[in-house]
Amino acid sequence: MNTNTKIAKESAISFTGMGLGQLFRYLFTTLLARWAGVELLGIYSLANAVTRISEVIG
Repeated sequence: MNTNTKIAKESAISFTGMGLGQLFRYLFTTLLARWAGVELLGIYSLANAVTRISEVIG
């Protein structure tokens, strides 16, 4: 397998994995909103935002 083919294959795998991760996150948030309600979803979203910002900084 040449280098270009390997790069294309691994990029496609990575892109697919990232897309599936986003899809699962969307589904989880939707289910959490239905199950926990507005108030707990807000708390979850705030904690998630703080965690993501901390990941970028740290």
